[in-house]
Amino acid sequence: MTVAFLFPGQGAQRTGMLHDLPPGFETYRTLSDAAAFLGRPVGPGDDGPNAFDSEAPMRTDTTAIQLALLIAGTAGARGLAARGCRPDWVAGHSVGAVTAAVAAGALDLTDALDLVRLRAALMSAAVPGDEYGMVAIGGLSQAQVERCAAQARAEGLTVYASNVNAPDQAAVSGNISGLDRVAALCRERGAARINSLHVPIPAHCSLLDGVVAPLTDHLADLARAGRLRRPQCAWVTNIDGRPTRDPQRMAADLAQGVARPVRWYDATTGLYERGVTLFTELMPAGTLTALADAAFPHARSYAVGRDLDSAAVLIRRFKLPVGPLSAPCSFSPYPHHQEPL
Repeated sequence: MTVAFLFPGQGAQRTGMLHDLPPGFETYRTLSDAAAFLGRPVGPGDDGPNAFDSEAPMRTDTTAIQLALLIAGTAGARGLAARGCRPDWVAGHSVGAVTAAVAAGALDLTDALDLVRLRAALMSAAVPGDEYGMVAIGGLSQAQVERCAAQARAEGLTVYASNVNAPDQAAVSGNISGLDRVAALCRERGAARINSLHVPIPAHCSLLDGVVAPLTDHLADLARAGRLRRPQCAWVTNIDGRPTRDPQRMAADLAQGVARPVRWYDATTGLYERGVTLFTELMPAGTLTALADAAFPHARSYAVGRDLDSAAVLIRRFKLPVGPLSAPCSFSPYPHHQEPL
């Protein structure tokens, strides 16, 4: 039995999330590290309307949102590591992939904070203004959502199908009028759920193509300096949903992924095929846990909260040796998933 740690991306953030982290030294250390890098306090003691994780920035400030997600996920992963709980696999949705790299030991937190700050700034600058966003469509297939987006583009609107989170859930990214048109077309075709995401940019589509080159250069510098390292466990890509331990593949995925759809369902399906029996989502948890629950009823999904001791008990139970498959299993009945890590 093996354990995967999952790290959420934009849309999962919550107001006050850095004030609601698990108590303990590892949270204090993470918040202190982040405060030293940012040159301002974060978390408890950073109160009022100008707090880093107050309502306004958690809705509209891409940089604050992405940094807060990195800080929260790192605090949880460090707290579990201090309790002897480390993952066999890590996967992160969008910016969560950077947090996953920290949890796997491929990046130091300071380098990750610097990377995410650059990433968020480039993404915001690529589409200035507040006329863009993302919408999640539930109850239709990826192909149906793509056809709706193509029809809207044929009408002169700017919108693209993006992330594939489940067989019946895909996201679209674009300007507000394009998103509204796709939502209307999807409703006509029987969409069960249409949710506007708290994401103030059109991530994971060609509108962000200009972000790829500067991110590629930055990540190449980290790799050359040995600061993007081979991870201690397999890290799952966003672009094709496959695990790797190659820093060059990680760098390419982290750079190119901002302008490409996140293949989240492929990523988690690959983990399930390889024998993952516990999907553990780090803070702020809930979104990815619900997706795993629906997709893999024979596995266990767990949303980590403030009680890390209970989470650690569960993780240790799932990591007990159970025979020849107690180590991470690379076998899959699907040939495209059989590759060296």
